[in-house]
Amino acid sequence: MTLFYLNSVRLRMKQLASPGSRTNGNLGFPPTIDAVRERLPPMTNFLDRLPVAWSTPEPPELRDLLVVGFRRVEALESLAEEAGIVPGTFPFAYDVRSTCHKLIETMASQGKLRTLVENAAQSPLAGAFKDRFREMLGAEPALTTVGAYIEEPHRDDSRLVARNLERLMEKRSRLMSVELARQITGFAPAVARLVLNSRDRRGYGTGFLITADLLLTSHHNLMLEAGTEQQAPVITAVAEFDWDMSPPEKPLVRGVNIAPVAADAAADWAVLRLASPVDRTPFTLGSRSGPCIDDLLVIIQHPLGARKQFALEPLAVWEVDERYVRYLADTLRGSSGSPVCNERMEVVAIHKGESGRVVPSADGPQTIWRNMGVRIEAAAAALDELGISYRSGMMTP
Repeated sequence: MTLFYLNSVRLRMKQLASPGSRTNGNLGFPPTIDAVRERLPPMTNFLDRLPVAWSTPEPPELRDLLVVGFRRVEALESLAEEAGIVPGTFPFAYDVRSTCHKLIETMASQGKLRTLVENAAQSPLAGAFKDRFREMLGAEPALTTVGAYIEEPHRDDSRLVARNLERLMEKRSRLMSVELARQITGFAPAVARLVLNSRDRRGYGTGFLITADLLLTSHHNLMLEAGTEQQAPVITAVAEFDWDMSPPEKPLVRGVNIAPVAADAAADWAVLRLASPVDRTPFTLGSRSGPCIDDLLVIIQHPLGARKQFALEPLAVWEVDERYVRYLADTLRGSSGSPVCNERMEVVAIHKGESGRVVPSADGPQTIWRNMGVRIEAAAAALDELGISYRSGMMTP
């Protein structure tokens, strides 16, 4: 695409430089290449633009899709070779994320970024993310909502490093009960991918049923990125309950009223009403014991707007306070609004966001990913005040 575009520029310059053509001012010189480019139709998709605009949301989204779809550098190298990367220019970096960042730059400069994404959309390695790669090829790619994260100053990072090493090194059983597996598959149909539309953008988030016609999600899912440091309000939304790897013949889809039944923007949660009730088992909100340090967590989600997946992490919870639960479990953009459940599949928090921090350790700097969810009690209390019945796992007064 880029090569074709440059050839078009050269051809047009020759035409403009020929006798009888318009000239640059009154001096008789042919117009500048910038002037010619202004007269040509713009290339709209970010895959065809140079330089790569990392300040816009599309390139970071593509980078993260490459990270989760092709988890090893070897797989990325094969993908790049199939797309025709110039031999010897594959950008090896110190981790997969950095490699993907540099690979996008390299393929864009060689005019082969679109081919790379086309091949990724066909690769079996992309798995649940194939659809998202296909969407990246459109004129206005859909984007996932960006989870919020509150940076707490004065935190002792050495404790977090110790917790991370404990996850990797502690001698413990990873055996799980079969009952937990049954519960995960039983509640998964109550989790929906939210298709969110602003006036000129589409985005994705996650929500989950708390009654037959009410969804709980993150409040920030009601705003979409509209450019550098800009946001646009969501004006329509749809809940796709069967956006799975093996969907049924008639997937369950419902319209969503984006005017919240109850909400708290500061705490980042919102209750939304479906266009009509659904016959799915809603989640149980809260737990008698509440979230506790070292609890196992299960998070059913639509990471990056992809097909439904779940994270299961023993010893996940590392800190709990009155408002938030902080944990170590895998999520991505688009997971915001997912139910954070304990081993009894009771919702203890609503997933809010994630962040990575480089911290020192005995083996050198390492990136620690931390997730944070809003505790469920505040949303449950608001439902109580409105007289809305729901399945409660908390002790009643």
